[in-house]
Amino acid sequence: ALAGCGDQLRAPPGDGGLPAEYVIEAGSDATSLTPVARTSRPGLVAAGVPPGTYAVRVRAVNAAGTGPAGAVIVVAVP
Repeated sequence: ALAGCGDQLRAPPGDGGLPAEYVIEAGSDATSLTPVARTSRPGLVAAGVPPGTYAVRVRAVNAAGTGPAGAVIVVAVP
């Protein structure tokens, strides 16, 4: 689970209401993040992830668009 990602979210631009979904971005470091999932909650449990260290962040999405990225967190998968 990506606990802590949702704590750093900022609202999407404009007044599109509450977030309708979240985009989870991940990569081997903070400069290589790409979207890996869209969820209805600001968290994700992913099975089958190879062991390693990953950079992860979350963006909120609503009717007005996609908000700025939250802070990058580092997740270690044993």
